[in-house]
Amino acid sequence: MNDQQSFAAVDAVLQANNLTPADYIAARAELADEAVTIQVAARALGVGLRTMERWVSVGRIPSIRIGACRRIRKSDIQKIIQEGTP
Repeated sequence: MNDQQSFAAVDAVLQANNLTPADYIAARAELADEAVTIQVAARALGVGLRTMERWVSVGRIPSIRIGACRRIRKSDIQKIIQEGTP
C-alpha cells in the first residue's frame, strides 16, 4: 500500500464513521495505549520473539495493525495468562 492508498483508506474510515481527523487520531492513540508490541507480549508470556511472531502469523494470538506495526491487546495477553497457552 502506497501513501496515496493509505490516505484514501484513512479518509474512508473518517467518512464511514463520521469522525473528524482529531477524533481519528485520538481513537488510534487510545488503541495504541491498550495494545503492546509483539516483543512486549512475548516477554509478558515468557516465550521467545520468534514463537510469538509464529503464533501471531498463524492466528493463535489475535493482533491488530497500527501503522506498520503489529500490536497485541493487553486484554488478550491477560486472557492467555489466565487460561494458559493459546
